[in-house]
Amino acid sequence: MSSTTNINRENEASTTISSLSCRNKALSAFLNENNHHMTPFDPWSMSAEITSLTSSIDSKASPYVLKSWTLLSQTLDGRDKITKIIQYTSRFLGYYYEVLLLNQIKYHTSDVVLASTTWMEKARKFRNLQKALMQSRKAYRFGKSLVELQKLKEMGLFQRTAFYCRRFIFCDGRVGGAKVEVRSQHHPPVWKIISRIFRVVGLAGFWLGDNVSFLYSTGFWLDYENSNVIIGTRKEIILADGRKSSNGMKERASLFATRSYFFASLAALYLNAREWLCHRNGPLQQVIQDVSDLDMHESLQTDNNHNNAVVVENRERQEALFFHYEEVKRKHFTLFLALVKSCCDVTVFSNNLDLYRKFRGKKMNEGIHCICSIISALTVLYNNYPSKIKESSIKNIT
Repeated sequence: MSSTTNINRENEASTTISSLSCRNKALSAFLNENNHHMTPFDPWSMSAEITSLTSSIDSKASPYVLKSWTLLSQTLDGRDKITKIIQYTSRFLGYYYEVLLLNQIKYHTSDVVLASTTWMEKARKFRNLQKALMQSRKAYRFGKSLVELQKLKEMGLFQRTAFYCRRFIFCDGRVGGAKVEVRSQHHPPVWKIISRIFRVVGLAGFWLGDNVSFLYSTGFWLDYENSNVIIGTRKEIILADGRKSSNGMKERASLFATRSYFFASLAALYLNAREWLCHRNGPLQQVIQDVSDLDMHESLQTDNNHNNAVVVENRERQEALFFHYEEVKRKHFTLFLALVKSCCDVTVFSNNLDLYRKFRGKKMNEGIHCICSIISALTVLYNNYPSKIKESSIKNIT
């Protein structure tokens, strides 16, 4: 037992030493970087996103460790997005072999029969896998509309609605007989509150419509009115007229879910775009300016000419600036990924609503549709991917 404890302590110590060494290397690189002239902030350049990417990757766990992927797959979002990537990859490959088959038939090249049969079989396999994964993902979504309602409750929407109805409609400031006061301190901007509410309401409608559509597609919910029930020899119930009406309900539920998610995607696009711009022109620009104003040559001369107290003070100031700089960059890349996801979702669901067909006369290329869906899933997987040990946990271990 003692040997196992010693081994665990040695593993924790080695992990701590490696994390601290990485931290010291990053800090040394930061100090060496600031010994040279740092490029000023350019609002029209994507260099901020590139440097944010490197900082964000450094904060993630190693992809070569199996435990990182197992932790990712244990989360509901992780399993759903992994399945989504496989689903749309299968759809893309099915579309690819269908295009090859059509070109083969169109140009009548040699071995048309053998190649057509092979590509048709491959396209059929990938299409079947796509449909099976699409149905399996729907099973993960049961009850998720309640999650969105809980978010609305945490945002205080119901309480605020009741309060303002009592105050401005019924001329009373009481809810349920008790005086209700809505705090006005530390509130986010109005545009952020409204866009978040729209996004949550749209997602709640999507989950609800998707659940209803799934229940109708499985045959659990059917319209028994005006249907002829026939009991066969194998005791199978065949709904002659009800099957058609249930398919209509399924299509209406699917259309409602698609419209709801498109509405939520538009609200998320506005919210994420504005948050990304505010953070880019606010905290990120400010911290880059602070790093540019940090004169490392003077700090080095101060270290040589003054006592140890000044040296320690300069070192602590540099470390504090370094960690704040890295934190701001990681947050900026998270906001950038959220914006990319919103753009992909709007593109995909506008195609699902046939908006491209209405304005261009044809649907968007299915390959582009699949690539946008895969990118959207990859952004969620990246955000949910495990991070390295935080500084607080490292300090507790040491």
